[in-house]
Amino acid sequence: MAEALPTRRNSFRPVEDEYQIRPASTVPRASGGTLQDVEDCAQEIPDSPAEGYYEWEKTEDGKKIPHYFYSEKNDLLAFAGLYEFWPDPSLPEDDPHRWLLSCTVLTTTAHDSLGHVHDRAPVIVPPEMYGAWLNPGTTGKNDVQDLLDAMPEPVLTPRVVTDRVNSVRNNGPELLDPPT
Repeated sequence: MAEALPTRRNSFRPVEDEYQIRPASTVPRASGGTLQDVEDCAQEIPDSPAEGYYEWEKTEDGKKIPHYFYSEKNDLLAFAGLYEFWPDPSLPEDDPHRWLLSCTVLTTTAHDSLGHVHDRAPVIVPPEMYGAWLNPGTTGKNDVQDLLDAMPEPVLTPRVVTDRVNSVRNNGPELLDPPT
């Protein structure tokens, strides 16, 4: 009998729960929330590498200006993430949906050219650090923090884009167009 893929949740389980860590290289990857209780989690690179990401700059008059951040050097960005499996205590032990995959994309303080748009940015794993980040033997909070501290600040280019990106109903390459 084949096993079903566990349900994904784009958030971490309650911090007071304690469950066993799973190696990062053995399960599907996802994305989601915060860096807490890292010793109960495994590192990941989310399942959808990105060419870039959006942030909104708030102006003094309350207007939000959408920006698209991308790398001129690398075609894809790899966001640092954490994941874990945990049983939903509200479901019976034999329920096939009891085990949940919870996950998060890590963020950090935005610096230099990014900081004027938004105060935080995703942690981006450079290609030369993929192996270190995905090493299933790296599970201690201090080891993970050492990896995070060693990651260089990414060199990203911000570009103002159309405000059509402000609606989830819109999707497509035209969202990268300049404002009209």
